[in-house]
Amino acid sequence: NPTPVNGGNDQEVCFGQSVQLNASNATSYSWTPATGLSSTTVPNPTATPTVTTTYYVTGVNGCFTTTDTITVVVLPLPIVSVSPDFTVCPGTQVALFASGGDTYAWFPEFGVSDPNSAATTAIVDFTTQYTVLVTNAFGCTDTGSVLITTYDLPDITISQDTVIYLGNSYPIIVTGGVSYQWSPAAGLNFTNVADPIATPTETTTYTVTITTAEGCILIDSVTIIVKYDALVEVASGFSPNSDGTNDILHVLARGVFNLNHFYIYNRWGELVFETTDLSTGWDGTLKNEPQPVGVYVYVVDGTDVKGLKIQRQGSVTLLR
Repeated sequence: NPTPVNGGNDQEVCFGQSVQLNASNATSYSWTPATGLSSTTVPNPTATPTVTTTYYVTGVNGCFTTTDTITVVVLPLPIVSVSPDFTVCPGTQVALFASGGDTYAWFPEFGVSDPNSAATTAIVDFTTQYTVLVTNAFGCTDTGSVLITTYDLPDITISQDTVIYLGNSYPIIVTGGVSYQWSPAAGLNFTNVADPIATPTETTTYTVTITTAEGCILIDSVTIIVKYDALVEVASGFSPNSDGTNDILHVLARGVFNLNHFYIYNRWGELVFETTDLSTGWDGTLKNEPQPVGVYVYVVDGTDVKGLKIQRQGSVTLLR
């Protein structure tokens, strides 16, 4: 008796995938139907059916012709549904969800709270496309993807950290947003503008919350160091010639300085000017008479914010 052709075992395949058929015990083969087969005359064609199909293979072995069947069962893919694409601010936590299967795998995994859950969250710092591999009960897989686009943030500029003397002010400037909120409020003339004036009484770091046109929130800060020691100086020369430049000799003070006395003497030791008012200076005259060009001696006496005495003395040249 002739050996009948053997078409092999029935097969299962996920939709869209292929499986190789393997017939034996014949010298020539003929497969029907041809649908989904890579060849109808070889013993091992590749089958890619779109629906469950029973294939007949007829084998010739000498004078004998026999037929066998093999059924390829097409298993369905999961019907994947995923989150819609959307745009967010960088650093936003977003919700990702998928459905249609039994198991899930999200990638890239970086920043994803649970990459093997149908519903998960991710921190998105830059535009990222998340893909989820969904597997159903038959072991068939399909994918879905979610594109999370991040807004392009504007360049934020802010004033540099600085040092001021107690009692002085510093204008802070920030740009890049559409609204601003500063904290702490102490020492600021306004807390909701881009350019507040800061007059802190102690070293302070001012933090600004910046809102962009897209509604994104950015945070920056500037530190102002407050010096308590007053800086007290007198210029080395002045020219009281009524040209509007350097006509008055003042005590120059930065920080808190309480002036007790400002004396100026000529070369003969004669007192030519005195004041206790820091805003008042010498105009180069004595009893309304212009004093001669030359070197004069000054003495400054006062106290700082802590009540400590500050004294300065030196020489100044009167020029015309």
